[in-house]
Amino acid sequence: MEKEDVEEPNLPPEYQKSQRGKACGHVFRKGEGVYRCRNCALDETCVFCSRCFYATNHDGHDTTFAIAAGSGGCCDCGDPEAWKVPIQCKYHAPAPKEEQTTESKLNASAVKPTPLPEGLVYCMRSTIATVLDFVIDTFADSPSDFAVPTTVDEVLSANPPESHEEAQRISDGRSAPFACVLWNDEVHSFQEVIDQVVEAVHCSTAFAKSVAERVDAHGRDVISLNTSIEDLVRAARTISNIGLAVSIRSARETFRESIAGVLVDWLKNLPRKVSGSRRMGDTVYESVEGVARRLICEELCKERQKVKRVLVGRNAEAHEEDIVDLLDGRLAETVFPMSKEFIRVADAAATMVNDRRRTSIPEKKLRIDHLLAYDMKLWKEARNSLRELYIGTLIVSADEYKKIMGA
Repeated sequence: MEKEDVEEPNLPPEYQKSQRGKACGHVFRKGEGVYRCRNCALDETCVFCSRCFYATNHDGHDTTFAIAAGSGGCCDCGDPEAWKVPIQCKYHAPAPKEEQTTESKLNASAVKPTPLPEGLVYCMRSTIATVLDFVIDTFADSPSDFAVPTTVDEVLSANPPESHEEAQRISDGRSAPFACVLWNDEVHSFQEVIDQVVEAVHCSTAFAKSVAERVDAHGRDVISLNTSIEDLVRAARTISNIGLAVSIRSARETFRESIAGVLVDWLKNLPRKVSGSRRMGDTVYESVEGVARRLICEELCKERQKVKRVLVGRNAEAHEEDIVDLLDGRLAETVFPMSKEFIRVADAAATMVNDRRRTSIPEKKLRIDHLLAYDMKLWKEARNSLRELYIGTLIVSADEYKKIMGA
C-alpha cells in the first residue's frame, strides 16, 4: 500500500498536520472498522483506525479486521509504545529531518501567533469549569445501589425534596413527580424487555418497543413518570422480576442527569467545534481548538467547586466508601457487564483513591478523580462520552496529562 502525498481537504483534527509525531487518538464509534497487524503491534490491544491503517504499509503482514461493537477505544497510531517497529503513517509519523529543518526555519521567520484575548480565555475557562462542576455535583447524587425500593419511605429518604418543592407541597398540596428508570444490560432479549414493560406500566407494545430501543441505544430510559410513588414501586418490582436493573428517582434529578450527559457530550466535541480561521485582519491568533483542549485538561486536573450547593441549597457530597465499593467491581459484575478496558480504568481509579488514603499527605481530589469514581454509576451513553472526552483531551495532550490517565 503506497502512502498518498495528496493533501486531503477537511481532515478531522486527529489527522491534521499538527498531529505529526503525536498519537492519533481517534475514538472508535459503533460499527466502525478496527484494524490489527500482528507483525507491527506489541499485543492485540494495539489497533489502527481505517485511515491510519491505509496510510501505513502492511504488505505481507498478518492483519485482521473487526467491527467495533460499541463506542470507545482509540487508534494507537503514532504512539511508539504500542508498536514493535516504527509506524510510518503519513498523518502521525514524525516529519522527515529535512522537512523538520525547513519547517523550523519557516517557524523562526514567521510571526508568532497572538494569544487569544484574556477576557475570551477567562470566559472559556469559567464556562468549562462550571460545566464540569455541575456534571460532577449531579453525578455525585446519582444512586450507586440499584436494589428495588420496597416502600414509599425508602424512596423519599433517598430523594429528599428541595426547598421549593417542599414549599409547593405545603402551599397547594402538589407532590413532585418521580421517575421509574430502566437500565440496559447485555443479558435480556428485546422481547423479554418489551413483555415486562407492557406488564409493568400497562402500555402498548409499540411504546414498550420504543423503550427497549432507547435503553439499548442510550443505556437507560424513563418508563413511567408519576406523582404516585406506590405505582412506581409496583412497576419497578414487576420489571425486576426477571433480573432487569431498575431505579426510582425524583424526576428533578433524572432530568439533571440527562442535562449532565448532554453537557459531557458538548464538552467532548468543543475543541473540534471551535476550529476555524485564526486570522482577523492582519493578526494571526493561536489556535482556539488548542486553547479549548488545554483549558479542558487544566480544569479536569483542578479541584472541583460545589456549584450545586449554591444553586439548590444543599451539599452534593458522595460517600467515598460507597464509591470505592462500586469501583472494586462488585456492583459492576452483578448489574452491568463491562468491557475489560473499562474495568481496567475503574480498577485504576479505585487503586488511586486507596493509595491516597494510605498516605499521610492530605488528599487533594481533582475533578478527574471524581469523574472516574462516579463512572460505574452512569448509563452507557454518558460513560462513552466521558471516555471520548478523556481520549480527546488528556490522552492526546502533553505527557503531564497522559500520566494522570496512566497512558
